[in-house]
Amino acid sequence: MPKSKLKDDFDFEDAMNELKKITEELEGRDVKIEDSMKKFQRGLSLAEKLRDKMKQLENDVEEIRLKFKDVLESEDKE
Repeated sequence: MPKSKLKDDFDFEDAMNELKKITEELEGRDVKIEDSMKKFQRGLSLAEKLRDKMKQLENDVEEIRLKFKDVLESEDKE
């Protein structure tokens, strides 16, 4: 995924905390249906952004691993 799709100011930990809070609120019994739908939509949006960020990070790690493949392999032989 191109890095431009995720805003540079996207904070993974903040998004995880917000998603956790939304989940806890939705598990409560005193949420109005209209509010729960908005929270559910926000939760799905956050989950998508978190998934995209994780994929981006996985790609970055793989790129670094390939870049330093020779170094890593020589260390394994020692």
